[in-house]
Amino acid sequence: MDFEQEQKLVSDIKRFVTENLHLSDMEDGVLEEKIEEIVAQKLQGVYCPIDQRVSIVRQVYSSIRGFGLLDSIINDDTITEVMINGPDNVF
Repeated sequence: MDFEQEQKLVSDIKRFVTENLHLSDMEDGVLEEKIEEIVAQKLQGVYCPIDQRVSIVRQVYSSIRGFGLLDSIINDDTITEVMINGPDNVF
């Protein structure tokens, strides 16, 4: 699965989750498990490496309960400072 296909799948799953699940009633762990189940269903019969599946789950979960793309930066111990000066100026 290439990058564009992955991003479309992430977008489709996020839309499905936000439209069909009662997110305010779900604990974080339950939501993550549900996203894992949905990803497994969507990828049934499609070859997708496990690290890519994990990445898809992480991206969907992060976009709902985290900071989206910033989560990977925040969780990187080698990064000590982040400056954001608009949508196109992240340092």
